[in-house]
Amino acid sequence: MPSNDWISTTTKGRDPTCVTRAQEVAQRCGFPYIERRDSVARLVRKAKVGGAYVVGLEKAELRAEGLRLAVHPSTLHHVRHLGRSHPFLRAVAPEGERVDRVVDATLGLAKDALHIATFLECSVVGLEHSPILTCLCEDGLARLGPPWRAGAARIEVLQAESRSWLAEQEADSAEVVVLDPMFETARPAAAGFDLLRRLACHDPLDPELLDQARRVASRRVVLKLPRGSKPPDVEKWQQIRGRGLDYFTLSSCHDGFSAPP
Repeated sequence: MPSNDWISTTTKGRDPTCVTRAQEVAQRCGFPYIERRDSVARLVRKAKVGGAYVVGLEKAELRAEGLRLAVHPSTLHHVRHLGRSHPFLRAVAPEGERVDRVVDATLGLAKDALHIATFLECSVVGLEHSPILTCLCEDGLARLGPPWRAGAARIEVLQAESRSWLAEQEADSAEVVVLDPMFETARPAAAGFDLLRRLACHDPLDPELLDQARRVASRRVVLKLPRGSKPPDVEKWQQIRGRGLDYFTLSSCHDGFSAPP
């Protein structure tokens, strides 16, 4: 679904703050704002679009074809007890290592960024190419309550193409760069995740992006892949196994890195 095949509106209360935000989202994303005087489904049908960005006081969400998508902690609730021992966090900051700044170059719905910022207590710059997903992350993170509020406040959401943004940064300007490319084969997920797949960037992991990520990261690049997948130039990566996912780390020794053709 194209990012302009949407409208923005509010929940039924039409709170002035929500109206202002819905209008701002519409302007940034290039689709119309429609005042909420009917059901969202009817507004979508009348506008002849695919879905709606709905702004409320408690949450903002995308609604399309009976599906809903919002930013929330998701499965992080189930791994809170692991703390820093979670394999993803061990890949980002092994053995209790302190990190101050991480770049999540594939923000998506900000779950990885929230995981890092909450448990490692560091700042995270999240890069998202899609304007509508950028807005959704801004709205969703701002509405999170305890125990996620403090971590959410440490995340800076930027609308940017990762390769270009990284190329503009100084070398060693973050300790870690995280890459979680959209998987070619969809994994089991909540129904609304299909909306994310339609809107997210599907660019393949390429040598230039890896080179820029390694240049910006002073310590390591972390790559998330489905279990059984292999990163490019596999012998250079260290692997940490998770449940259904593997986390690969690549040291940033700045001796140049290129994936094989």
